[in-house]
Amino acid sequence: MTNDIDMTLIDDPHVSGIGLDVWGSQIEKLWLITKGFSRHSSEFKKNGVYVFPLQEDLGEELLGFFDKTLQIDFEVNDVGCNFLVTDLSEKSIVNLNKENNFYKAPSEKVQKALSNFLEEISPEIEMQLGHGWKVVNVRAWNTKPEANFGPSAWHMDGDPKYLRKIMFYPLPPNEDNGSLEFFDRKGGRSCLESKTPLCVLYDSSVLKHRGRSGKTGCRPVIEISIVPSNVSECEYIFEGQNARYLCKLPSSIVNNLTAHKYVDKRSSNSIINRFKAEIFSQRSNNGNFFVRVKRGLSRRVRALIPDNKKSLYGSHESHSVTNRIEKLNIGGGPNFFSPGWISLDGAASKVNVYPFTFTSMCDFPIPSGVVQLVYSSHCLEHLNDETVDRVLQEVKRVIASDGSLLLKLPDFELVKESFEKKDAVFFQQWGLEQLLPLWSDVGISDNLANKASMLFCGYWNKLYGDHFSRNIATDQVGSYHGPAKIKIDDVEKLLKNSSCHEIASQLVQYVKATEVDPTFNHQNAWSRSELDQLLAKNGFKLETFNKEKICSNFSDVPGILDMNDISIYCVATLVD
Repeated sequence: MTNDIDMTLIDDPHVSGIGLDVWGSQIEKLWLITKGFSRHSSEFKKNGVYVFPLQEDLGEELLGFFDKTLQIDFEVNDVGCNFLVTDLSEKSIVNLNKENNFYKAPSEKVQKALSNFLEEISPEIEMQLGHGWKVVNVRAWNTKPEANFGPSAWHMDGDPKYLRKIMFYPLPPNEDNGSLEFFDRKGGRSCLESKTPLCVLYDSSVLKHRGRSGKTGCRPVIEISIVPSNVSECEYIFEGQNARYLCKLPSSIVNNLTAHKYVDKRSSNSIINRFKAEIFSQRSNNGNFFVRVKRGLSRRVRALIPDNKKSLYGSHESHSVTNRIEKLNIGGGPNFFSPGWISLDGAASKVNVYPFTFTSMCDFPIPSGVVQLVYSSHCLEHLNDETVDRVLQEVKRVIASDGSLLLKLPDFELVKESFEKKDAVFFQQWGLEQLLPLWSDVGISDNLANKASMLFCGYWNKLYGDHFSRNIATDQVGSYHGPAKIKIDDVEKLLKNSSCHEIASQLVQYVKATEVDPTFNHQNAWSRSELDQLLAKNGFKLETFNKEKICSNFSDVPGILDMNDISIYCVATLVD
């Protein structure tokens, strides 16, 4: 990696994967800014595959990787100092060596031929990726006919998402010599067929693929692992046949991840007891009792799965057949975990071991232009204007050109209307009653104006604890979680005469001016027209606010009907 960055040694492959994705996102964003792009598109971003033809004389020269004198056995400890050792079973190692021949580093002449070609195509690779890149490992093997294990079986390389491969086929890929079979981002299945040698830039961490063994001979493959870099570097490097996860990444990124690592000390009984309380509480999620039971059980059972079966993006077994980066949930809560979904949330839990912090400078650890659906439910109202803009800009970067943004937010227009109609039943749905003793302690009355004010702008102090992590102390003297402490007449005037966004903004300003270090719950709000303007400002066009149509079209989204009666829904797409 670049020498001017303070690096940290890592002993956890999961931290390595997430760390590389965070770093990759930062490098990609810097590249986009430098090039003057707000988002990036290319054939690789569209399909996950990009092919470069090779001259036959280069193909012949690269066959020097497969000199019989270089042949070695695959070994677990064949890993250089920049990578972690990945455990494999003894049976797997036997099968790998049975079906493949592995090779150590070739002559300097052959290495140079490879590096020279990479240097030649480096600008095009950079344009396809949307960022600079660096070779971190080059390994070679050939696969015997009829092989069906390891690289010859259908597989995905897994995390991190910013680790890509360049696969060289020095013999023309075809039925006799063997080939690469793969799914593209749209789920289309293809197989390389060529009369000349090829190299393929492939999104191997995300898309399902396999090496097809040849009918008449061994299939030679040179695999180059590349990662994001501020400056593209093409020099040959061999870190071993079992080099998968980098063990050196920027200290600032690694320290931030490991500092937030969460250890859940709750027993299974305590989890089940909390589940019972949620299910039978009148303040549980809206909807049928049996739906609540099903969702609650699903969340709690998943929370008991050991860490090594899960990752930030879900287990590999849970992905669809193409293993696309398909769906992103922004602020789905600490216990959100669903097959095929990436989840970014700020609250730590057993299933959200490395929480993501939304800020005005945050970078989603996701490559640009690859997400088909971005969903956010009751999240944006917890963020300030600068952070909301940043989140929407990151959505714009990562969403596919034909992707959709689905937002669900509190219906703040309905909050205003319910206050004006004195509809007490509406405000009972928000579960504010448990906070009323804290309000009365400081002279805040139990009335609809203050409840409405709380929905536009609520905050807590340090004595209260932290609402999102549920580490709270309501019995602590001086503990407070409630609305801004202003005169009731001023609250009523604000609710009647200002727009939704203006109400939240003015209440936030008052709290900041009168409280020491408040932590906000809700701090933002929009009417439908204001939300339309916000989306347009950030490069999206509104498609519909039709709640029934949206819930029908996106019925497979987890929790889509939760809080249905008190929410607005909208779908937006990228501006052409």
